[in-house]
Amino acid sequence: MSERKNFSMRMVTVILAVVVTVAFTPLFAGPAMAASKLKVSKTKVTVTVGTTSSSVSAKGLSAAKLKKVTWSSSNTAVANITKIKGKSIKIQGIKAGTAKVYAKYGKTKKTVKVTVAAAKPAEDNNPSVTGNYRTESYISGVLYQESAEVAAQYKQAFVLAKDTLDKAIAANGGKGEGLAIVTDIDATLLDDSCYFAGALLDSSRATPWNNDDWFGYYAAIASSQDAAVPGAIDFVQYAYSEGVEIYYITNRPFYELDLTCQQLIHAGFFKSDDADLQTVLTAKEKQLKEHYIDKLNEDNQKDLSLPADNDYDYDATKALAEQINSDGSGLEMGAGYFTCKEDPIVQVQGYDYSSDKSARRDNAAKAIAKKYEGGKVIFSMGDSINDHVSDTDSEDFSRKIGNVARTANVTKSDWNDKWGTQFIMMPNSAYGDWLKATWYKNKAGNALEQCSYIKTQLDAHAYKDNWYNGPSPTGPNVQ
Repeated sequence: MSERKNFSMRMVTVILAVVVTVAFTPLFAGPAMAASKLKVSKTKVTVTVGTTSSSVSAKGLSAAKLKKVTWSSSNTAVANITKIKGKSIKIQGIKAGTAKVYAKYGKTKKTVKVTVAAAKPAEDNNPSVTGNYRTESYISGVLYQESAEVAAQYKQAFVLAKDTLDKAIAANGGKGEGLAIVTDIDATLLDDSCYFAGALLDSSRATPWNNDDWFGYYAAIASSQDAAVPGAIDFVQYAYSEGVEIYYITNRPFYELDLTCQQLIHAGFFKSDDADLQTVLTAKEKQLKEHYIDKLNEDNQKDLSLPADNDYDYDATKALAEQINSDGSGLEMGAGYFTCKEDPIVQVQGYDYSSDKSARRDNAAKAIAKKYEGGKVIFSMGDSINDHVSDTDSEDFSRKIGNVARTANVTKSDWNDKWGTQFIMMPNSAYGDWLKATWYKNKAGNALEQCSYIKTQLDAHAYKDNWYNGPSPTGPNVQ
């Protein structure tokens, strides 16, 4: 009886346990436990003052929900973030200390502990202007832009351009009509180093400038400091006087078409009868900002002169392009270009924000051929090879292949005879595809990885074994 009683008691205990478990388990416990939850790719991040971390991402949610994740910093004076909404961010080291960065979706919040280490002080024998390793590398580029030697190179380039133009006019029966030139604007016709100089000196920036962001660029070039480079206006006006057409192609975004046209008029490049473009474009610029830029700023909850990292709303911009193309304004926007429909005198980036200029060069070629029987583009001018040859034309100068390969391809048979005849190159050591090619392979790496890659590139140019066995080539008069 005692054993049977004990068995019965054990059975009652088991049954009660099951009942209690079921009673206190939510009706949909199974599916809820299986649902995805917000997580972060890193829970600890260390960054140095003046640098930016690699990406920290939210995960565990659907793609649609990840776009709605919000981010915040417990102390923006120590650790700032590059944006406040979206799948991923980067963390900027402002000053030494600790902080927490939060990712939040709904009621779920995840924490990233951030340690900001002090930047290594510059040695007394190696003083720093900016205190940031990458920013420092651009100072010489800005000074180079201001040098007398560079001014002479610009002047020299336009002398070469005029000589090339005169030969083309002579071959065209002594007439300029039907001939056209395609030209870049920034660092080709106008000296935009005012922006770089200002950015380097701006101590109020959240993170030191490193040539990757362009906040404030258009405010800078709209100032009187952004002046024509030596020889540019004289050459352009000479071409106009001979009846030659000029097509201006720039990688400024579509919503800066108005600024670009007004700037060319203000600087003295446009012909007088092109000035009516200003009225049309000013009205369209206002509409563009109302429909796109203001909305973008609202979505990002802060004032941006350019969209944040890869946060372009391509669908919305493409829809805007369709509206522009059908509203009778005389403007047209497509993949790779935004311009006046009938005569694409000035072309900026299209709804895809592509830096590939091939579509814009094609537009210029078609326009001159339509305007004049046998009309053609005779040469291009620019400070980047992309101003002459895009990746869609050839991969010989793609930033993806690196600088060594790009440089070797300059003298390949396909291109060797084009420099100074079809392609007029301008100097620019401050920015361009050469710079992007320099940083390309370790673009997302940390400072040490990036510097290591640069050293590898430098090593390819450093001298190794000497072939000379005579008296020492180094003496007191050698400089």
